[in-house]
This record gives sequence, structure tokens and C-alpha cells, in this order.
Amino acid sequence: MTTPTFRDLVLRAPDGRTLLESASDSLEPGFTGLVGANGAGKSTLLHTLAGLLPPASGVVCGGRVQLLAPQGPRQALAAALATLPELLHAAPSSTRREVARLLPRQADAALA
Repeated sequence: MTTPTFRDLVLRAPDGRTLLESASDSLEPGFTGLVGANGAGKSTLLHTLAGLLPPASGVVCGGRVQLLAPQGPRQALAAALATLPELLHAAPSSTRREVARLLPRQADAALA
């Protein structure tokens, strides 16, 4: 499994506030907690790592491969990373395979 890392990541809120400035870290396998006050940028960071929002600057890497940069394509990130949104409507007894079937396929994403 490739460990996602981010280097010199800068995130800004839609109103222009800086939420994260020059942050660098890696998400090791296992459980990672992300805590902070409301509006601190937790969801923005997760959305950026998932490729849903571009960073103001900095890069997201998977191993030695750059997956996301401010103006870069997101296809490499989409191929290397999957997210499970908090509000996914799946039965608690669903298996990982069943949940994966609910997520859009590459062709579905291209249509959006």
C-alpha cells in the first residue's frame, strides 16, 4: 500500500482565509485522527487529499509519485485513492465489495 503524503500544502477557504499553511505530513497505514475547531479546515484537507478540491499550493504524493498539484490533473489521484464519504447510504452490514459497487466508476466520473 502506498502511503499518501503532502508537502508544503496550503489550503484556503472560499472566503480567502488561509486554513492550512505549508503543512507537510504522511498518513501511515492504520487509523489517523484529524481534530480541530469548527471551520479549521479538517474537511477541506480531506477533500483536497481526495482530489475534490485543489490546493492553493503544495503537492499530494503517493509514494514517490506526485498525485495532485494546484493546477495538475487529478486522474492519477483518482486512480490511487478511494474515499468513503461520511454520508454514504449503505447498510451497516455491507461488505467493502458491496460499498465499492456504490461508488462511481471511472466512466461514471468522466460523465459528470
